[in-house]
Amino acid sequence: MSAEIKETSATVRTLEITIPQGDLKVPFEKKLSQYKKQVALKGFRQGQVPKSMILKQFGPSIRHEAVDDVVNSIVQETLKGANIIPVGKMVVKEFNDDEKSDITLKVEVEVDPEIDIKGYADTGITVPATAVHEEEVQAEFDRLMQMWSKDVHVDREAKKGDVVVGDYIEVVIDGEKQELPENKEFRSLLGESASPGFDEGLTGSKAGDKKEINFKYPDDHKDERYRGKTAQFNVEIKDVASPPRRRTQQRTRLSTKLSTSSSKLTRSKCRRLACTTSSSGRSTAMPRAKRTLWNRPKNR
Repeated sequence: MSAEIKETSATVRTLEITIPQGDLKVPFEKKLSQYKKQVALKGFRQGQVPKSMILKQFGPSIRHEAVDDVVNSIVQETLKGANIIPVGKMVVKEFNDDEKSDITLKVEVEVDPEIDIKGYADTGITVPATAVHEEEVQAEFDRLMQMWSKDVHVDREAKKGDVVVGDYIEVVIDGEKQELPENKEFRSLLGESASPGFDEGLTGSKAGDKKEINFKYPDDHKDERYRGKTAQFNVEIKDVASPPRRRTQQRTRLSTKLSTSSSKLTRSKCRRLACTTSSSGRSTAMPRAKRTLWNRPKNR
């Protein structure tokens, strides 16, 4: 058997495949063996049907499956050997098989086009130095340590800076009862919530309390659906935790993480700007499979 790759276009490669009839013998016998183990016909137990009967009833199907296996194997090995990565389903064309002479067919696969970007070294874009200020590190460290504090239960009323853990019992927004999430638990860092009214309602609570909290969402709330609306939350308090001690080692790791994240973000912005600048005025062919995905309507 043989396969030759031809460049049909910037995004299409055509494989011209030839398979001698003799090369189907082993795959055919393998398929036949599988059928023999699985087929059960009237008068015969599964696995005991004579080979001649299986060939008579399923011969064409067995041959078809054997050809499919051989073609798929050739295509995969050929593409792998040529370092070609398809971006869509392969399309079989001009399939010829008279069961006497060699089987011939053509298989088309779509690929990403080769892109040669020139002029990227002269965009004039430089990556600015980044720095994370001490105040940013401290603020993020305090927030994380307070929010995810453990084993620091306090037997007193909750105050600003504490973490209050509880369950939602009922939520009503603008007079309409809301469906509760499957996980009804909430954690609120008092003084840091996007809904100050909710924090105020939790202030002074203790573990075991059941509270009805009424408030109005801020007009600039981060979720547009709730801006300016009234809310009634019925909750049960499960725990009140105080801020943990500051830990130098964790703080150092956080500082490094924030610095790395800031640097990556800046470099990413510069790369996008460089690509936009260097590719301005140029067009690149796109495989049909990706055009279909790109133009697919978005869910609303």
